[in-house]
Amino acid sequence: RVHDRACPSGVDFLDTGRAPICANGVRTTAVLSTTTSVTTSSSFSNSMRTSLQRVGSACAQGLGRLPFPCSAGSAVLLRQSSTQPSKVPKFQYLSAWFCPYAHRCTLALEHHRGFIEWEWVEALGWESRPSAVGEEHDQRTEEHFYHWKSPDLLRHNPSGLVPTLVDTQSQRSVVESLVTIQFVDEVARAAGSTAPPLLPLDLIERARARVWADAVNRSCCSPYYGVLVKADEEGRRESMQALLKGISTFCKEMRGPFFSGTSPSLVDYALLPWAYRYYVLPHYKGPEYAVPREGETARFHDWLPPPGAPPPAGGAP
Repeated sequence: RVHDRACPSGVDFLDTGRAPICANGVRTTAVLSTTTSVTTSSSFSNSMRTSLQRVGSACAQGLGRLPFPCSAGSAVLLRQSSTQPSKVPKFQYLSAWFCPYAHRCTLALEHHRGFIEWEWVEALGWESRPSAVGEEHDQRTEEHFYHWKSPDLLRHNPSGLVPTLVDTQSQRSVVESLVTIQFVDEVARAAGSTAPPLLPLDLIERARARVWADAVNRSCCSPYYGVLVKADEEGRRESMQALLKGISTFCKEMRGPFFSGTSPSLVDYALLPWAYRYYVLPHYKGPEYAVPREGETARFHDWLPPPGAPPPAGGAP
């Protein structure tokens, strides 16, 4: 079994009665579709086909010949994946059009379009209604906007957060944005997706991607809000310096045009929804809050698709 308390995408495909484990150690109510075939069609690169062939051969001959460190559970996972029929998994996608956390999951779904089906449901927003006259400390009498969360969202995710993926058959749910990227990747690949994997096949590289996705979340996403909302100039500049440091580190750790090589990965999709929003910082706070195009952050601009261009993705042809 391949459970990983640090990152719940390490899921035991062969034991679908058990739920994966969240980063905080609590089991989620996630579900996996039946493990299905791994495709090696012509849309894969030669290196990808070779890697999968080596994995399949090693699994057939014994664990000692795996091309990378691998547990018995993950070897069985790969062997089972190569023998069962394909089936497109279906999910209800509880999302919000404005939320960058939800956009992480959207990128993963689009990356594997054609090998996973989803129904988008707007589940988070605002509604206008009269103030609750008579409530303590509420002196308002006009209509006001109130935060709204759909009943479906609260039923499947009591925290009321998006993205939340709900399996249409079992009604189990998968939550947390970074977790949903990994979950979608693993489920779509099990369904035969020909898109490049978002989690590297090499298990050490996969662990590295998980670590850096969390690091990007803390160093390149959280400081963004500090720049926008802090009232004092010193506080804003401090958040901006933290943001630039995070972007610089991301650039130094890149191993190709994308973080993990030649195709988008978990780390790229963890950052991209915020990277697309960085332009609002100089717009609202001044030109000194732009990400420099020279020096340690120059590579960031080469990585980021230009305005109007579709985000990097895989998906069906």
